[in-house]
This record gives sequence, C-alpha cells and structure tokens, in this order.
Amino acid sequence: MADHQQKRLHRAKMRLQVRAPFFGALIHSADFHLLTKGGAEEVGMAATDGRTILVNSSYIAEISDPELEGLVLHGLCHCALLHVPRRGPRELGHYNLAADVVVNGIVADVDGPELLSGAVLDADLHDRCVEAVYSFLTRQKDPGDLCVHGREEEVKQPPPGVRILTESGGSDEESLRRRWRSSLRRARSAAKKKAGSGGDLPGGLSREVDEVLGSQIDWRSRLWRWFARSRSDYGSLDRRRVWRGHYAQKLSIEELRVSICVDTSGSIRDSELQVFLGEVRSIIRSYDHINAELFFSDVQLHGPFEVAPGHSLPDPKGGGGTSFVPFFEFLQDRGLRRNAGKVAIYLTDGFGDMPEFEWEPTLWVTPPGGRKKFPWGEVIRLTDV
Repeated sequence: MADHQQKRLHRAKMRLQVRAPFFGALIHSADFHLLTKGGAEEVGMAATDGRTILVNSSYIAEISDPELEGLVLHGLCHCALLHVPRRGPRELGHYNLAADVVVNGIVADVDGPELLSGAVLDADLHDRCVEAVYSFLTRQKDPGDLCVHGREEEVKQPPPGVRILTESGGSDEESLRRRWRSSLRRARSAAKKKAGSGGDLPGGLSREVDEVLGSQIDWRSRLWRWFARSRSDYGSLDRRRVWRGHYAQKLSIEELRVSICVDTSGSIRDSELQVFLGEVRSIIRSYDHINAELFFSDVQLHGPFEVAPGHSLPDPKGGGGTSFVPFFEFLQDRGLRRNAGKVAIYLTDGFGDMPEFEWEPTLWVTPPGGRKKFPWGEVIRLTDV
C-alpha cells in the first residue's frame, strides 16, 4: 500500500515537471516525504515547514491522481513563495487560510492539477499577496463567507491541503529564503525560455514571485510590529475560536505612516540607487493600509512625494553632498516624533552629517560597504547591490 502511494507521489511530481518548465525547475528544490506511521495523524493530509513537504499516505489514498498533483503543487507553492517565514507573528489559523486562498488560486490556473473537494477558493482575493488576504480576513471577512471547491457550503473546518506548521526563525530562516529565491530565479529563467509553449506563469503566481524576488528585505515582517496594538493580533481573545471568524469584527489594526528618505548624494552609485528604489516599491506594496511618503535628500530635502502601489515613483533629485539633518528636522517640525504607528526609513550608505538629536523608530537600510555603526535606530544591511 505504502509503495503504491509512493509511486503515485513520484508520478505526480514527474507530471508536474513535464507540464510546465517553471514547476519542473522548481520541484527539484522541494523535499517530499511520505508518512505511513509515526507522526502521520498530526500532519493531517499534508504539512510543510517551508523546506520539507510531509504527505500522509492514508489520506492521499482517497484522492485521484489529478488531485494528488494539485496537492503537490499546493505544497510546492507554499515553500517557494516563502509562506512559512513570511508568516511572522500572525495567528496561524487565519494565516494558513489566507495562504491557501492564494495558492489554490494558482493551482486553479494551471491545466492538469485539480483542487481537492472542499479547498477554499475566492476569486476576489486569490490574486492578492498572502499578507493582504490575511489582513482582509482578520479585519472584515468571516471565513464562512469564502467559497469552497466542489460543493456549496460554508468553511466550517480547516480546508484540505498542505498545512503550514511553523516558522523556521533565525539563521535557518535566512537560509530558507536564499534557497527558494535562488530556485525561483532559475525556474523563472526556465519559464521565459519556453514562453509561448507552457512557460508563461499564471497571473497570481507571477505577482507572488515578483513579491519574493523584488526586494532583499521582507518588509511585511519588518514593519508588522508597528501595526498591531498589542504583542499579538488577538491579545486575550480565545485563539481556538479565531479562525472561525467569531472575533473578526473586533480586530483592529492601526494604519502605519512610513516616511521614507532615499540618499541621492554623489556618493550613491546608480546601481545602489536602483536597489534603494526597489526597496521603496516593496515598502509601499507591503500592506494595503500603509500610508507612505517619499523624500530624496543630499544636503537638501526634496519632497514629500505621495506614493502608492501600482504608481510610478518620482524621478530622484540630488547629486550633492550628504546630510541627514534636513529629513529628521522636517519630521521633528511636523511633530511626528515617537508617535505610535509612525516609522522613518532611510536608505543610505550612512556617510554624512547626523542631527544632534535622536529619532526613534528609524530603520537605516545600507548597502555592502556602508557605515558600520549608526548612532541610533535599527540597521538593515543589504547583501546584493
């Protein structure tokens, strides 16, 4: 019995490789393990920690080959799109549901693999990033309102699929991110070579890949701490009832105001400036309810410019010396110091005149070779410029 299911799992992976160059290149980076006894019941149908996909033999014996192929693709997308490390402090039940909405939308767009009966699917949400779907579900939508595949009923229990187990954390999380980003680049390159003959990516998948590869920094995780009113989304609420949507109307997430300044002094190389602008785009895409303003600065401050997802950034202005004083003085004069729900982000090599006062919270984003120690704030170091 177990040998038969192992062969079915292998054939499902092979069919997925043949069906689309993108998934064919990607699946080599995934580790699939078939469980027959120990730990199988705890896994449910399937589960992943972002690196390994555990599949329960007894469950997949009840599904068809196209459904098994869909399950393989489901787990592969959870891993490759970094849904495990991207979770951050979000409540697991709602986050798993949000990730399933995104992934099932991708599976539904691929010819061949089939969704499991009861899989959660929502045409209004599946082409959005997992963080945006999570925010939407927790703020205003009861999971019971979502559609399920194969039958008309409410979502009354966790839908079938590949369950997210936990985040890796620490250095292992960074290793996981590097591994899948490298795999996604190879897979996207393979897909482009075959474009026009099954190489094009479904829209939802293409956007998620852009989210993962478009920035070196996971801004959703970095900025999350300034959104929540408490240390967790749910405070003292009973988490056992959260995923059913009982408390959705009570959850409140503050709007975050982000003031972003890009160093446009003469010491910033064009390649560094382009990387900085890429991070700015990622910041303003990070949440639907982020309120961002953009500045450029050398020794003079240019801005603020209003920026929003999907809109082009203004042309950078500058080219002279470097001073960080004008930006922080502007924030101080406007009375934004230490107000809740507001954060300053400065993308710079760090070499320039500092103000005499400190400003918190500040995130300094600096390229390789940038300033080693900053007088205050948190430092994020880019690794590839």
